[in-house]
Order: sequence, then structure tokens, then C-alpha cells
Amino acid sequence: MDKQDRNLQKKAPWLIAVIVAVLVLVASAVGWNWLSDDQIVEIGGTTYRAEVVDSPRARAKGLSGRKSLDENRAMLFEFSDSDFHSFWMKDMQFSIDIIWMDEVRRVVHVERGLQPDEPPRKSYRPGKKAKYVLEVAAGQADNVAVGDKMTVKKEGAGWKL
Repeated sequence: MDKQDRNLQKKAPWLIAVIVAVLVLVASAVGWNWLSDDQIVEIGGTTYRAEVVDSPRARAKGLSGRKSLDENRAMLFEFSDSDFHSFWMKDMQFSIDIIWMDEVRRVVHVERGLQPDEPPRKSYRPGKKAKYVLEVAAGQADNVAVGDKMTVKKEGAGWKL
């Protein structure tokens, strides 16, 4: 083996690592689904790409502090048990609709057009126990009714259904 072959052999792992890193960055920039843990869900005739939050810390933060939520994007809260899970608009910067669902993902309650930081920090809660909650931009839940069922079209790595 000559000197040139040995140099190439030494550089090959670094070259491969750089190529993989560039591919991951490009894929992230264009939002390819295979890199995402987002769920593709459908409810009320609309399909959403939903960011799943299932830890206490992530649920407490929710959408607060974000500037907006793109059309057909959502945040899906998954709880370990069904309960009267309440939500408020603390540090929200845009209006949302909130959809509560039971353990079989059937809608039990909907709140529409909730405004950012409504005094005095009003809490919203369903009239029935829920295990899942979907937050969407205001107006996105107009076709959702109590009794509708959310279907999951793509299950990500952390999904527990």
C-alpha cells in the first residue's frame, strides 16, 4: 500500500462523518418526516402534524412563548391517565383552539378562539375526563365536534397508544 492510499484510508472515517452530518442538517432544514417524532393525526376532516408532549415539564410549557403555530400544525398532549386536565393561556402570544379527547381518542370537549393571556389567567377544562389534548391555531377546530375521533396516521417512536 502506498502513501497516498494510507492517507486516504485515514481520512475516510472523517469524510463519511462530514457527509452524514451534512445530510442530517439538510434533511432537518427541509423537514423530512423520517427525522421527526411528530405524529400525523386527523380529526374533524383535517390532518395535522402534531408535536407530542408527554412529560410534565413539556406539558407545563406547551405553546407558551412561541410566536405562532403554522396551519395544520398542532401540539398533542398525552397524559398517563384520564382526568379533568386544565389549560391556561400563560405567556401565549396567539389564539388557539383546544380539543380534549378520552382514552379512545374521542372528543369530549372543545374550546375555540382562546385569546392570549386573558385576565385573570382563566383555566379551561373539559366537562368529562380526557387523556389527550390537541392544541391548534384558532379556527382550525371549526369542523371538530364532540364525539369525533382522532385517528393516528403516523406513529412516531415515543407514541404510546
